[in-house]
Amino acid sequence: MSPLFLKAASKTKCCPDILNDHSASILQSPDYALEFRSIGNGTGHGAESREAMTAAVEDGAAAEPEYDEAAIRFLGVMWGEGYLSPGGPAEVDRVLAGIDLAGKSMLDFGCGAGGITLHIARTYRPAEIVGYDVEQPVIERAKAAVVAQGLSTVARFVASPPGRLPFDDGAFDVVLSKDAMIHVPDKEALFAELFRVLKPGGMLAASDWLIGHDGEPSADMQDYIAAEGLRFGMASSQSYLQAMTKAGFADGIAESRNAWYREVARGELERLKGPLYAEAVARRRGLCGEEHPHLDRHAEGS
Repeated sequence: MSPLFLKAASKTKCCPDILNDHSASILQSPDYALEFRSIGNGTGHGAESREAMTAAVEDGAAAEPEYDEAAIRFLGVMWGEGYLSPGGPAEVDRVLAGIDLAGKSMLDFGCGAGGITLHIARTYRPAEIVGYDVEQPVIERAKAAVVAQGLSTVARFVASPPGRLPFDDGAFDVVLSKDAMIHVPDKEALFAELFRVLKPGGMLAASDWLIGHDGEPSADMQDYIAAEGLRFGMASSQSYLQAMTKAGFADGIAESRNAWYREVARGELERLKGPLYAEAVARRRGLCGEEHPHLDRHAEGS
């Protein structure tokens, strides 16, 4: 798997990471970073995005959470407490580079367990940051963390079923999404909805996992996805860019993140072969009382 970085503006900045279609090897195709700038708040897209987002997800609205307590703890061991994707605070800072968040209202779309949201609340002095996710277990984790860290005056967390975002048009100055868009199959509806909730001149900064084409993933990749127990709406960088442009974002740029993630993945593999493996297995067994063979698969590099 590999990452893509995007920037865009209603003013939006986004950073999607690219998921490559691979077998045991890591990262075949490039990552990208995009910067989009546009005028207007996307109000004209509101009705269309609401209908499309609802239609795209309603079949899976009652599905079981993909990130249960065991998964949250395991990923915390791998990537840091509250983080469900690689890179930690340093990668968040890179995605947000050049954006002044002081005094701004901000949405963290697909906030997971809240690590990114709380890092931003501590570091960037926004007026408010709202972490949003469709999965209740991660939101409960995030709500406990915001209280424990004394950041409730700046950060809050919201959960709702998949569909239209529970926010007014033009609610935010900045929208961030790190490695969460892959879970939304309809990219056009997704970007139209993110455009809708941005103020005129607002910024989108995002990172996500992409595939190098728009066909079906290879058999090896499909096996990997099944083993992880996650639902991926994989798409190419071209599809992302087209969907963003259609939503109203403009002036896109793309930056490869493959080299960075290749080294991250190699480091993770080495760590899982060492003491980290025992710690991760202990946490999962302690919570679930069962074996997790996919940890062995990760440690073997397959």
